[in-house]
Amino acid sequence: MSSKKKNKGKAYKKKKSTMKSLLKPTVGQMISMARSYPVYHCLVLDNWRKSGLTHVILAREQPDGHLIFVDILVDLLCLGVKDCLLKANMPRPKYHSEFLARTEELGRLIDTPLDLAHAIVYGAVDYARSLGFEPHPDYQRCQMLLEPREAFDELPEVEFGIEGKPRYVSGPYDDIDFVLETLRDNVGQGNFDTFLML
Repeated sequence: MSSKKKNKGKAYKKKKSTMKSLLKPTVGQMISMARSYPVYHCLVLDNWRKSGLTHVILAREQPDGHLIFVDILVDLLCLGVKDCLLKANMPRPKYHSEFLARTEELGRLIDTPLDLAHAIVYGAVDYARSLGFEPHPDYQRCQMLLEPREAFDELPEVEFGIEGKPRYVSGPYDDIDFVLETLRDNVGQGNFDTFLML
């Protein structure tokens, strides 16, 4: 093959690759369209009712077959949404072998109905706000993968707090003084329980 033809072939391939990348949606575009993508699965930790803490994982299938997903760490006893992770363009094998395998080190993940998962997340956000706590800053972006609240006529009942009282279980990255002060200001000393991991 002549060098002219080789160069033409290379130029064509480069042009084709550029066109593909231009046609492929950006991560931001995929996040904004994510609610229209089919749900791949929805998972929570199996002991969430007992522990009061769970990961809520919602994965959706992108048009190219890869997954876009959120992992929302939810404290049902006090703080609401403590952390959020959003990832796009993850091949399914990598999602299962790396992300899910790591998360399952914290506990067994089980499939859960969409309405229950949303009741956990939205209910925890509302409960925490009533105590003076806002969700993690990344929640605004992560909730773009969740169904909107109005998509559900009714959500299942989920208990927040313990017997009507918030229970603060401290985590390694919490500002304990801020949390305790906020609880004292909003519900009053003696109206909440604490379990401090020192």
